Amino acid sequence: MQSYVNKYLAHIEHNRNFSSQTLRAYRNDLYQYLSFLTGEGCHDLESVTRLLLRSFLAFLKKKELFKNHDCQKTGIHPVPL
Repeated sequence: MQSYVNKYLAHIEHNRNFSSQTLRAYRNDLYQYLSFLTGEGCHDLESVTRLLLRSFLAFLKKKELFKNHDCQKTGIHPVPL
C-alpha cells in the first residue's frame, strides 16, 4: 500500500500544484492511515473495508477528544488557523 501512497503523493506534487504545506498534510494523514491499517492487520488495498474506514474515523475522533481534554485540563486552548 505504501507504493500506492507514494505514487499518489508524487502525482499531486507534480500535477496538481498543491502547496508544500498541503502536501505535508496529505503525507502525514495518509501515513497515519496506513499505520492504522497495518495495526489492524490490513496489508493490501483489497482488504480495506468500510468498517476499517469507520474505525479509523472513530480513532481520529477519540484522539481529538483526548487532545481537547488535555488542553482544557491544562488551561491551554489551541488557536484556530
